[in-house]
Amino acid sequence: MKRVKVLIIDDEALVRRSMRRVLGDAGYEVVDAAGVEEGFRAFEAERPQVVVLDVRLPDGSGLDLLPRLRRADPAVKVVMVTAFGETADVVRAMKLGAADFLKKPYDLEELEHAVRSAARSLARDRQLKVYRTRDRARYARRQMIGRSPQMLALQEMIRKVALSETTSVLLMGESGTGKELVARAIHFQSARRDAPLMEVNCSSFQESLLENELFGHERGAFTGANYLKRGIVELCDGGTLFLDEVSETPAKVQAKLLRFIDNQSFMRVGGNADLSVDIRLIAASNADLAELIAAGRFRQDLYFRLKVVSIVLPPLRERGEDILLLARAFLERFGAKFRKEFGGIDPAA
Repeated sequence: MKRVKVLIIDDEALVRRSMRRVLGDAGYEVVDAAGVEEGFRAFEAERPQVVVLDVRLPDGSGLDLLPRLRRADPAVKVVMVTAFGETADVVRAMKLGAADFLKKPYDLEELEHAVRSAARSLARDRQLKVYRTRDRARYARRQMIGRSPQMLALQEMIRKVALSETTSVLLMGESGTGKELVARAIHFQSARRDAPLMEVNCSSFQESLLENELFGHERGAFTGANYLKRGIVELCDGGTLFLDEVSETPAKVQAKLLRFIDNQSFMRVGGNADLSVDIRLIAASNADLAELIAAGRFRQDLYFRLKVVSIVLPPLRERGEDILLLARAFLERFGAKFRKEFGGIDPAA
């Protein structure tokens, strides 16, 4: 497997030597430079996947070099390092797209954790590309099927909602009515189609795990948090976040979701700086949220933020004329999957 290449840009030769030794021993291919312009030339020549970049350099600021690096290669992961550690530098670096931030003095194990986290983030980004390709293929295969008046009305609603890129959508309906398919249809018919569509089933996580899954955590946020983790909200920037079974969201996470919807910004667990993203939120529930509000189990203000547009999905028993179309579609799908030819459907059925 090809080794991850790391570029160190720091004006202190002793620091660069120590970094090279530690990261080299950890299995990384390491190159280094002593300033902004030398660093950019090395970046263009070596094409590293991770850059460790000091903020204060003899011929300029690492904060000015950071956007140049990301313009040259949007996939690069940059770990910023400073001896000053000013909050303004941290916030600016994160807004410019830094993957992590280290404050001097730091131990070399901390550096290795930061680089390892950045390398893991690279792997996640590659996996996201695979998911997007897979999701497009799945969407192409699983178009919504039906010619009943209810389905035609639903398809028209999807087209209208897809045109509004920021409107939150609440999908309501029984289990099996196709809420996931509708969420995918809205995403892939919208201008966000080339950005991630990420799905979270809120009933699958305990409170602390769901918060961490959605919003990520800073290194050192809790015992065992040895590296920075970007949450799904952050990874989904520019795309669509689908929250299935939103009725099962714990109260603490409901409050954080409300703040996120209002501001399009959030804070990682253990963080002290707001991060801004641009996503469309689609939520789904098979439970009656009005009843949960009356019972004190779901926030009314969150409910109203989610249902800017609400879509109720009809069950199959209310659109019987679609049954034959669905049966034929399933026969074709399973026939292709198992390489079998089906003669058709008995008229008596």
